Amino acid sequence: MKNSSVFRFLLALLLSAVALHTAWSAELRIWTDVKGRTLEARFVRVVDEEVELQLKDGKTAEVKISTLSSADQEYLEEYANVETDVNDPTPAGEPEKDARIDTKLFKKWESDLVLNDSELVFEVLETPNFLILTTGSVRGKDTAENAERLWHGMSFQHPTFRSKFEEKKLAIVVTDEPEVWSELGQYYRNRLREMEEFEAEDQISKTWPVSTSAGFVFEGPLAERYNIFPNATAIHATDRSLERGVWSPFRTHILSEALLRVQIGGIVSFGSEGLLALSKGHAYYKEVSLCGTSVTQLISADSFDSDEVFQRGGFDDGRNWSKIAKTLLRKGAKPDMGNLYAARRDNISAEQIVFIYGLSAFMQSTKGRLAGYAKLVERMDTSATVPEPLEVARIFGHESTEEFHQEWHEWMKTSDFR
Repeated sequence: MKNSSVFRFLLALLLSAVALHTAWSAELRIWTDVKGRTLEARFVRVVDEEVELQLKDGKTAEVKISTLSSADQEYLEEYANVETDVNDPTPAGEPEKDARIDTKLFKKWESDLVLNDSELVFEVLETPNFLILTTGSVRGKDTAENAERLWHGMSFQHPTFRSKFEEKKLAIVVTDEPEVWSELGQYYRNRLREMEEFEAEDQISKTWPVSTSAGFVFEGPLAERYNIFPNATAIHATDRSLERGVWSPFRTHILSEALLRVQIGGIVSFGSEGLLALSKGHAYYKEVSLCGTSVTQLISADSFDSDEVFQRGGFDDGRNWSKIAKTLLRKGAKPDMGNLYAARRDNISAEQIVFIYGLSAFMQSTKGRLAGYAKLVERMDTSATVPEPLEVARIFGHESTEEFHQEWHEWMKTSDFR
């Protein structure tokens, strides 16, 4: 055999050995595509715009990288040196609507769930990631599918989100019975008193009777018994707050914020400056983008010194926020993160609500920006703080907040903002 032939033979043998070693040394992990389909496989190699994966049975599959979740693409970036383009202008898409949710996995419990130290009894519909607790004439299937679709969107777009649900489920309580809603509020006030959260207890005592949704906390032993997060979400189902069908605007808003709160769970207080703007901006963005309108009001109350309750909402025409915002921008409005960070539930204006929606819509408008948004959310989780506006600007590739604001404002004037 000639030297050149020997060389080519040895090189081919070496490359085969390297490929085989890579396939079997890479970890076996779950890969997820935009439709929510999962595949347990090992990374083999990247060829052009596809990744080759090896299944447990030794067979291989090729998947387009662009259809994989952010967690998968981050893994490829680290493990296979695949670069993520932060300037990728491709629209981020709507994985919540693309997902194929198997409702056959929803299981109704044969027995009810009873809250300790109360007379509250709930029917339970269990899904892969949630417990849907209902009373009255409410049926949990629409809420269950809404929640699972929103869960898929978070899992698809945020690399560390899925891991938070490996051992726990999130509980969602939905009731159309006023007496149950009232008793659930009393249960929550008791929990807050036990935790010596007296200011929060005072707030809840004022706002709960007029609210159609609120977060609340299960007692520890009950949460452990049912393997659920202590922090849960409650919805008082009325004609206004809960339309029939999967994509109810109000429910989508509430559950989107609840899932974001799981992801940034390290931040313990809504008093953190900037948290209202980012968390509520995200909730309004999902409500409008997935349902086409907003119907949600923010409710708050003075602490201790009065019984006044405040309600704040965006522009009355929930279907044309972007159009009205464009008019404000043309007239010289210059929203900035600092101003939006300072807003509180009791003083936030309709204009500020619409611009926090516009801020989140901008941050999640393209695949490149969405990668920056995922890093922002992860930073909030790991640091337990909301990054200052300058740090946010730098996460999105800008040297100053002025540069960030300029790009954001120009984007809101385009047809992409709707």
